[in-house]
Amino acid sequence: MTSQADIRASKIQLLCGVPTSKAAFAARVGTSDFLRKYRTASDAEHVMGEIDRAWQNDYSPLIADPLALLIRSAQELRIEVDTDANLTALKAATSNKRVVIILSHWKGPEIVADDLLSQVGKAAFAARPKNLRNAFGRWLAAELGRSPSVKSLWPFANARVLTLTEILNQALSVRLEETNVLVDRVLEQPQTLSARRREILDMTFDGLLTPGNRLELFDGLHSKEQIETAIAPNFDGILDLTTCTSAYLADYIGGKRHHRFRIVQFPTVQEPLWTVLYLKATLDLAVTGGLPYLVARDRALATLRDAISR
Repeated sequence: MTSQADIRASKIQLLCGVPTSKAAFAARVGTSDFLRKYRTASDAEHVMGEIDRAWQNDYSPLIADPLALLIRSAQELRIEVDTDANLTALKAATSNKRVVIILSHWKGPEIVADDLLSQVGKAAFAARPKNLRNAFGRWLAAELGRSPSVKSLWPFANARVLTLTEILNQALSVRLEETNVLVDRVLEQPQTLSARRREILDMTFDGLLTPGNRLELFDGLHSKEQIETAIAPNFDGILDLTTCTSAYLADYIGGKRHHRFRIVQFPTVQEPLWTVLYLKATLDLAVTGGLPYLVARDRALATLRDAISR
């Protein structure tokens, strides 16, 4: 006989877009943006040893083990879990469920050395901003065109010429008088400014720079447009974006869908263990306690904060 708890559980699905097993970790460590920091091997003969150490010392205890705890708890509640989620899984889940939780990595606007697709240096980048006929384009052109031989006349100024990566990251947050921007510059949050600027950089340096502002699933990195398109047209439930700095993605999806469904979003980095404990308590309250999902989330948060403060 199907219980009310089983019925409630059948309306929820957990989509995991990061590796939860050693096999998945080993298979993706060479290509995943999220796992980039674990690629330390310089000698092909030592690759497997490096993978073993990265798994045992870092990834397993800090990420995989907490996720395994959440997955076991969800499965015990009879909640459907996809541990290698992709765009197809997202479309299927939003076609059949009321609550879809995405646990994955958001490649934000920050630029790292690996994002530079070409080794041609500043010159190739410096030629592009001329197509941006605005203050941001002029700023980029000036910074990319600086010569190391030119020293500042101001005695207390830093005469060091910034690296290409440093210039591009500085471009994410530099404050300029911009025109024709469809946002209120006074109210625009720093995270939104950085994400918007990264999109401009991605378009300006197409072919030279790996794009940012992407959600990583098992079939690769996906833009906000691709994620929104993958969500079922008739979905009107709750999309829980439990990924780091998911606010930019959530705002885009909400706008495109005219806010027909609720989106749980986060403007900052999410700590894995806290996230697991938070979601584990939420799912238990929603399934066995019968609370609406968003109410369960609020209750779980209050309970955890109370436990920590004691």
